[in-house]
Amino acid sequence: MNKVIAILVAFFSIFCAYAQKADKSEQYRVRITKVDGTTLEGYSMTSFYNTMLPEVRKFTFSTEYKGETTTYTSEEVKRVEFVNLEMDSMPLVYESVQALSTIPGPLRKNPKPFKKPVFLRLFYNGKNVKGYTMSFADNTYTKSSTTSRDTWKYYYLTKDATYANAYWLDVKGIRVAIKKELKFALKDFPEVIKKIENDEISLKEFKKDPKMILPLLDQLYKK
Repeated sequence: MNKVIAILVAFFSIFCAYAQKADKSEQYRVRITKVDGTTLEGYSMTSFYNTMLPEVRKFTFSTEYKGETTTYTSEEVKRVEFVNLEMDSMPLVYESVQALSTIPGPLRKNPKPFKKPVFLRLFYNGKNVKGYTMSFADNTYTKSSTTSRDTWKYYYLTKDATYANAYWLDVKGIRVAIKKELKFALKDFPEVIKKIENDEISLKEFKKDPKMILPLLDQLYKK
């Protein structure tokens, strides 16, 4: 009897180990789409969420879990979808995007784009406008210490635009000129700027959820 129990315990342990391995491997399962439209399914161990090095331009891919890898760049692949993962109740998808390096403002009305496309997380996919985020570290320095907080930079991309525009940095601290900041960041949408100036759009709600403005941009888009 004890021998039977020992065999069952051993079998159960092996099964659990296999199940855990299978579950873990599914976290890395991806479907990639190359620029020519070719799709491949496999695995990627690359972390696209990287606050210290947020400009992700390449990733590794293998047809088997922890198998031999091939490195692809943002100029070769236009979309990476983690098949079994979600973030904020949305599919975890990254797209290769030509994007501006920072947010427009009074002192930088025409910021330069990144030299090469970067992988940004897709969080809104409208008819006319897409919304993306890039992770980064919000560092605060004092004489005695440095604190770091993982946060996001928000982008929108209209269907006729060459570059995705950064429109919000989720950083801590006092922001005394938010309306002026948004006036530059959302210059393609004068109707939205007017709503902000007239307090028809709550800045308090916007700061809580910068994604809330994307459906409005999509609705008001004019080529």
